[in-house]
Amino acid sequence: MIEAESSIRFDNFQYLALADHIDFAIIRSEGGIDMEDRALRWKVKRLFKQEYSLAKRVVKLINGLTGASLPASEEVLMTYHLVNAESDGAKVQDTVNYPSLK
Repeated sequence: MIEAESSIRFDNFQYLALADHIDFAIIRSEGGIDMEDRALRWKVKRLFKQEYSLAKRVVKLINGLTGASLPASEEVLMTYHLVNAESDGAKVQDTVNYPSLK
């Protein structure tokens, strides 16, 4: 869906990292763990508008396909993966450390 609707392209490592994240996100949601940070959400929504919009759809799709109830905070974390996929060789940790996000 992401690749069909945007210029974002995933490499094999990014697919693996994304699958691992989704698996752990489902486990966190089943345990009632929510990593909400409203200030960070505000920043991410404004800095990465297209990626955040896609991330919201991805979280909704995951919830629909798996029956999970991923919290809205996962939209921010998913946005990191999308931004990371757009960056040549960057890692999610680099995205999280993006200067405007601190």
